[in-house]
Amino acid sequence: MNEVTSRRAFLTGRLKAEPSAARPPWAVAEFTRLCDGCGECVKSCPEHSLTLDTSGRPVMDFTVSGCDFCGDCLSACRSGALRASSEPWNLEAVVSGACLAVRGIVCRTCEDMCADDAIRFQLGLNGKSCPLIDRDSCTGCGFCAAPCPVGAIKIVTSHQEERAA
Repeated sequence: MNEVTSRRAFLTGRLKAEPSAARPPWAVAEFTRLCDGCGECVKSCPEHSLTLDTSGRPVMDFTVSGCDFCGDCLSACRSGALRASSEPWNLEAVVSGACLAVRGIVCRTCEDMCADDAIRFQLGLNGKSCPLIDRDSCTGCGFCAAPCPVGAIKIVTSHQEERAA
């Protein structure tokens, strides 16, 4: 049992696998095998959104900033763990119930930060304006997540292909 699992979750059998950390954009399938942990991609990131995990490999930290897909990490990688492809990754933003707007408090920080216009607000019958994410426009860049005052936005692996099937 890891330190993130609560005793209550363990004893009640409600164990959830922790989501895997988001790797840098353009990470190849065999990333963990190829990455030598040099940290050059982390040093090259102008947004400072890359950090090293406990194994010394780079992961995205969307609590700091997002990714503008500048390609500096790709250029810095000499091990082949990052390779240019048409799509940098398969990530998307999701909004939890902790969202201030969902709870009836006016906040549109995420919409203001989204350069791709993937977030819009829809007025509900209860008078609350709730965020909606356009899955086709969302690049998973994460610029909406860091400024969220309550951390209600998470960047997760997209399951768009599964929804389309």
